[in-house]
Amino acid sequence: MDSREVTGWAVWERLHGPLGPERLDYLAAAVQATLANVNRGKRQKAFKPVDFAPPWADRKRWPWSDREDRGPMTGEEILRTVKGITRRMGGKDG
Repeated sequence: MDSREVTGWAVWERLHGPLGPERLDYLAAAVQATLANVNRGKRQKAFKPVDFAPPWADRKRWPWSDREDRGPMTGEEILRTVKGITRRMGGKDG
């Protein structure tokens, strides 16, 4: 790999994020939110995983971004979320 190709990949990564499964972004954000929440002040608002979304993430498409504080997800919401993630990762419904 020459320097031109390395530069091209570096530019691509800066625009689109690192290569690899998208769900690892979700996992990392969930872990970061959990750690931040166990260490926050009593009167401080709770963090959400989307608060730790990487700069290249489309925050509107994140599973937790539109839920706010509505309580646990329903079975239908969980299924819709899983199907959406599966489609974005190249899988098929069903």
